Amino acid sequence: PDDAPPAGGWPAVMLLHGLGGRRNAGTPFGMSLNSLAETQLAPQGYAALTFDARGHGQSEGLVSIDGPREIQDVRELFNWLAAQPGINGQRIGAFGYSYGGGAIWRATAEGVPFAAIEPAITWTDLYSALLPQNLARSGVVLGFWQSIAARAAPELEPIVNDALAGRNLAGVRAFADQRSTRPLLGNVKAPTFLMQGRRDFAFDVDHALSAYARLKTPKRLYLGD
Repeated sequence: PDDAPPAGGWPAVMLLHGLGGRRNAGTPFGMSLNSLAETQLAPQGYAALTFDARGHGQSEGLVSIDGPREIQDVRELFNWLAAQPGINGQRIGAFGYSYGGGAIWRATAEGVPFAAIEPAITWTDLYSALLPQNLARSGVVLGFWQSIAARAAPELEPIVNDALAGRNLAGVRAFADQRSTRPLLGNVKAPTFLMQGRRDFAFDVDHALSAYARLKTPKRLYLGD
């Protein structure tokens, strides 16, 4: 916001983009995260932090699909934002969709102290999303892979190939479990607003419904088309 910060500092929001995206590209919501911050958040008195995730846009590094490195990035960005002059470090929330929503879920479950979160059109169980009944949704997996293959961490391609071939499913599940949140939702303390589509090519409504049922914190659920 342009005005002087209030006593205690501005509340703030971190915004996380989808797989293959970046902070200044289009989103399913009709505008970039930068535009969302500028037109929707700043006028209402919120500071905002947008960023290109590891291996996306202008950020260096390699993509490992919301693995430990990405979750540590979220933690460090939260700490950086909380330390900025004029920011209220006790009132930092997060909004993210798809890949960004998955990172918000996992980071929150692992203790990043967001004051509130809004994960949108994302997963809580990555394995069931991509390999329902142990059969890969090949088109979805390939589409995701092609969006990040040029900047993917070396351990990722063997997992993708195993998933598509239906082999080493225990290894694929272990990879997915480290990036999922469903068993950890009881750890989430932040008030949560879930957004999910009734139909989605990757992450169906069950991901939000199961999260809503498991959360023990103040919660609201929005279902769109």
